[in-house]
Amino acid sequence: MALQCSNNLFSGGPSLIRLPKKKQLKETTKNGRFNEEIRRLCESNKLGEAFSFFYSNNAPSSFLYGCLLQSCTRNRFLEGGVRVHLQIIKSGFKLDGFVLIRLLNMYIKCGSLQLARKVFDDITPKCLIAWNTMISGYCSCGALNEALALFKGMLMEEHQPDQYTLSSIIKGCQDHHDLLQGEQLHSLAIKFGYVEDEFVINALIDLYASCASIDDAYRVFDGSLQKSATTWNSIMARSVEHELYSECASLYMKMKENGVAATEFTFSSILRACTGLEKIDVGDQVHAQVIVHGFISDIVIRSALLDLYVKCGDLRKGRKLFDSMHVKNVIIWNTLIRGYGLQGKVEEAFLLFQMMRYEGLVLDIFTFPAVLSGAATSDHVLKEYTGVHGLIIKTGYQRDPFVGTALVAMYSANQSLEEARYAFEDIELKDVASWSSMIAANVQNGEVQEALRILHQVLELGIKPNQFMYSTVFSGCSKISSLEIGKQIHSHGIRSGFFCDGPVNNSLLTMYSNCGCITDARKIFKSVPEPTVASYNAMISALAQHGDANEAFLLFRTMQFEGLEPDSITVLGVLSACNHAGLVDEGLQFFYTVKESHGIDLNYQHYACVADILSRAGRLDEAERFISNMPFEPGPSVWLALLGACRKHGNIELGSKVAKLLIEKEPDEATTYVLLTNIYTSLGRMDEANDIRDLMKTRGIKKDHGVSWIEIRGEMHSFVVEDQKHPCCSEIYRKLDILISRIKEVGYVADMTSASFEWDDEERERSLFYHSEKLAITFGLLTSTPGTVIRVMQNLRVCNDCHSAIKYISLVTGRDIVLRDNHRKVHLGSETSRTSSNLNPVASTPASKVIPA
Repeated sequence: MALQCSNNLFSGGPSLIRLPKKKQLKETTKNGRFNEEIRRLCESNKLGEAFSFFYSNNAPSSFLYGCLLQSCTRNRFLEGGVRVHLQIIKSGFKLDGFVLIRLLNMYIKCGSLQLARKVFDDITPKCLIAWNTMISGYCSCGALNEALALFKGMLMEEHQPDQYTLSSIIKGCQDHHDLLQGEQLHSLAIKFGYVEDEFVINALIDLYASCASIDDAYRVFDGSLQKSATTWNSIMARSVEHELYSECASLYMKMKENGVAATEFTFSSILRACTGLEKIDVGDQVHAQVIVHGFISDIVIRSALLDLYVKCGDLRKGRKLFDSMHVKNVIIWNTLIRGYGLQGKVEEAFLLFQMMRYEGLVLDIFTFPAVLSGAATSDHVLKEYTGVHGLIIKTGYQRDPFVGTALVAMYSANQSLEEARYAFEDIELKDVASWSSMIAANVQNGEVQEALRILHQVLELGIKPNQFMYSTVFSGCSKISSLEIGKQIHSHGIRSGFFCDGPVNNSLLTMYSNCGCITDARKIFKSVPEPTVASYNAMISALAQHGDANEAFLLFRTMQFEGLEPDSITVLGVLSACNHAGLVDEGLQFFYTVKESHGIDLNYQHYACVADILSRAGRLDEAERFISNMPFEPGPSVWLALLGACRKHGNIELGSKVAKLLIEKEPDEATTYVLLTNIYTSLGRMDEANDIRDLMKTRGIKKDHGVSWIEIRGEMHSFVVEDQKHPCCSEIYRKLDILISRIKEVGYVADMTSASFEWDDEERERSLFYHSEKLAITFGLLTSTPGTVIRVMQNLRVCNDCHSAIKYISLVTGRDIVLRDNHRKVHLGSETSRTSSNLNPVASTPASKVIPA
């Protein structure tokens, strides 16, 4: 049947339809009460009764069919709409534009584009509303190509589009991120004179912002002469989405200056901008304006305010706002629960979670990550966490990537790697965030090789790593000093174009530094276009590890010259540089003046670093006074540093005092007993030393064994003292005996203070030769390519004898040696090892690869 629009409906031209008024319809209906009853049933969503009444009193009219079709559209009731359409055909009713458009709209909204297109094709002639409805329908259903084809057909039939046509199809281009088509439509909007239309302007702003062309969005906005509140809101919202928080704040001020009244959407955007800028004081002012303008009851505004207070750390204001709300949706609850969790207030987070369940709210995929967010701040997996996991399984949310990733992070933070693996395996569709969380879990729990294996799996699956994954992997390579694998991943990252990201560059810089490549670390830092405070902190920390205090101070002054304010991490980096370089007075002066000159509150780590500076310099009494007067409770690590210094400088009285204090604090810590034993034996007080050993045996305390490892062609080899398990043992010991003879010839003398005092001098000297570090270095000399840098990792602090011997080994072999321990991080075996090979990770092609071809 050919459906036709009555000619009298288009007397105003193709762009105008005169829709029948209710009064006119009632006059042409035989029974007005019948129509009124149908209308009432449709508006009450009683479609079954409406259809029954319709069939029992069939009196066709435009009003009747329009009501039924509109109700079917509202309820997405396709079957009912088809029945109405069939009844229209069966009755032979001649449709007008009013019913045709509702029929077309019904099929579109119910998802049947094919039937909608059939209705559209049968409309003769086609009015502008029909074109707009069909084009908009295609765009809303994601069929952009069909919408563009229909739009071109519209132009070919010489139908001029209006602002609604253009805004609909521009929105379709936005949804598909089709910038090229969007730009062509922009040109058409200029041609047809709609560039000042509010709908078109807003659509163009959204298009450019969604296609990463925020500057073009600003140009469209600036070029508009008549800016409505909707236009201001659109550009502000897009600024926030692009994290251009300062620009959003500036737009808000200009909006007020132009006398445009703010709406609830305006306040929502500016509050999110305040959150991004962490400007809680400005947020308080906006809060007051919200109250003045009468929007405080708006749930979206309240949610944005709560998010501001929570993310800026003011839970007191956040809780006060929360308690004042009579209506709280699930987003409100999730926001406050997450805030308590992230600030370590686990009990409060769980209490809110239980209250939320008691209120009968339906928990969503954001609720569970919110309550699990406190896991990283708790000392162990609480029983409640296990209960939450059980509840997640009951709801089936464990298969969701967002929830599953939160579970992996929770178990990882509490050293439950096996449970983290189970949670990861439960995720059905693992996204890049899920894989990243599992890699991070392994790195955080010391399973770096497993993390690299998972990365290999990710790449083989064709998943593109994100910045967080790269940063995590570089941190893992940094932990085990795996330079070869790190370079491979660096090469892969360059090809993927991910190294414009600040955190990735910072973790890469740290990796090169920890692997002894300070020159390469400098190159990474210099390649950053606009270094942030975090970038400067990473470089200053790297220089501190390498004992380059002068350059660290220079960089500290440079960042201030660039207008960047140092933070607490910067201060710690400079103090560490002074510590490793032995600049005691400079470090103390910096410590005592930095708070006044930069307004930085000094924390526990800063005080601990100064205590270590004094201890290493042998100013033991001063160090003890400083520690005792700290505004924080001194931790065991601070006292251990002082105890180690007492051993080095032979201060038995202070050493015994500190050891007694440490044993009370941490009775199971072996390092305290070992250091105290060494102090007694170095002074020949063997009875006291034996008493300490007996105490260790009684308490079942065992000394940590030193382990060293070296990476050769992508494979890790580990060694312990006097190792006999490595397959190359015989060759290693033969080579090491030759090396010891050679270094003795050029001046090496064993440092007997590093050996046990229980044996005679010959045994003591020989025991030093086969420390794990020397075995690993010897293996490196045997198996690595001549001329390459030998890099060895040690899990404990390197002894004085090994440090001395390595310098001589480097001298007689002509090889650069980098030894990293758990204290100073990097020890350089020769002066030339301060410069590494040219930074070209792409050229590095070791035999064993982590990156698949």
